[in-house]
Formats: sequence, C-alpha cells, structure tokens
Amino acid sequence: MARNFVAASVEFLRGAAVVTAAPFTVSIWARCSDDVADDHAVWFTGRSNSNENFWGLRFNDTASGHTIRYRVTDGLATNLETVATWTLNQWHHLCAVEAASNDRRLYLDGGNKVTDANSRSPDGGINRTSIGRFDDNTPGVEMEGDIAHVAVWNVALTDGEVATLAEGVSPLRVRRDSLIAYWPVGGQSPEADVVGGLNMIVTGTTVSEEPPIPHAVVAPG
Repeated sequence: MARNFVAASVEFLRGAAVVTAAPFTVSIWARCSDDVADDHAVWFTGRSNSNENFWGLRFNDTASGHTIRYRVTDGLATNLETVATWTLNQWHHLCAVEAASNDRRLYLDGGNKVTDANSRSPDGGINRTSIGRFDDNTPGVEMEGDIAHVAVWNVALTDGEVATLAEGVSPLRVRRDSLIAYWPVGGQSPEADVVGGLNMIVTGTTVSEEPPIPHAVVAPG
C-alpha cells in the first residue's frame, strides 16, 4: 500500500530526526498528481525552529519542466536538480545520497545522476523528519500525490545499489546492516518504521495504490 496526500488539506507524516549529518541515503517511491506550477515535498529532515537548516527532496515544477530537486541549506542553500523529468500520475523512484557535506548525488528512476560539491552542513538542533511536507519554521510545499517505501541508510549507497532499489527490490534487501529506518507507508497509524522504530504521526492522507515493489514488507531480522 501507499498513502495519498492532498496538498490543500495539509496532509503529512511527522517524526523525530532520522539523521543529523552526512553520510546518509534516502530512497523513496512517489507519484505526483499535480503539475500546475507547484512544488511538492516528499521528504524533509531538519530543524522545526528554522527555515535555513534542512535537507529536502521534492517534485519541482518549473517553466523548464518537471524535475526532482534536492535542497540542502545551512543558511546558504544549494539546489541539486535532475535534468531528467518526471511524468504526471506515474510512480517514480527518487534517491538522494549525502555522501559528505560537500559530496551529494541525486537520482531519478535509478539513473539520471546529477552531483553537487558545495559545502553545506545543516547545524545542531536537527529534530524533525517529515514525509509529504517541508516541515520547518514556516511549513509548506505540501505533496499532492502518493508516497510509499521511504528508507534511510547511514551510508552513501553506490550507483548500482540505487539502480537495484529502482528496479523494485525492497530496501530490506539492500545494505541491510546500514539501513536505519524504513517506512513502508502501508496505512497504519502511526506509520511504523519497521527497522529503527521511529514511527510517524499521521496527519490526514488516505490509503492508495501500491507502487511497484514486489518484495515490500519483510519482517526485520
């Protein structure tokens, strides 16, 4: 299963910070259902009392087309944006790799890799992770569409491992010893992290169609 988010209803999932510094990797399946010049947040980890200290992943809608943007800010912001574009109402695999404070990569559908070497280090006080919303001091950029299978590792996954995830392999089968959180997003309340126990409080949303992962929820071992 997945969850459908309605931007106008301000629907999102919220929990404690899953990471506070590099290295880490975030892997997500998502489907955006709005392309009317709006941006739609998929994942956020940062400070709840600041607008300038977070890592965020979103569907971007600009005059140049539908791209994926990975934004990192510590007062100064860097925006890593795909050249490849997403398709309305189609499931896509999004992956951001924060290998170091000056080494990050962004992927769409297991490839289409873009990189960034600007030095950015969101500072102390990182206390929140949200799905479907940029949940900082002035929250917004709510998601319109579906999200499922949100996974976080405390290492930088390789190009090959990202491609494997985009083929529909469960996060539980990729670098399991470094997987620190995995929310299948299956319609529970709270939404369970089946690896790290960092459960998410649910605000709104409804259960929706499962994205293309053939081995989705496997009991952690």
